[in-house]
Amino acid sequence: MSTKATIKYGDSFHLYNDCFDDDAIYLELNGKFEIEFSVSEEGNQYLTVRILNKIAADIGIDLGDNNNLVGKIKNEIKEFF
Repeated sequence: MSTKATIKYGDSFHLYNDCFDDDAIYLELNGKFEIEFSVSEEGNQYLTVRILNKIAADIGIDLGDNNNLVGKIKNEIKEFF
């Protein structure tokens, strides 16, 4: 029996919480992602994951003006060529 309670899922991600951990949620990514991990001199840990805009939108991350800007740039490039 799983202790995972799905919040949202898609082909490339699973966002869930665990019934034994009330302090956090978990994001599982499936696919090819760029991941960077580092530790500062003070011992702080940093994890950076490059996520495609489509996957971010599927997860529910609001890309706001950045997404609109990318679309405008792509349209201007198409019009130029």
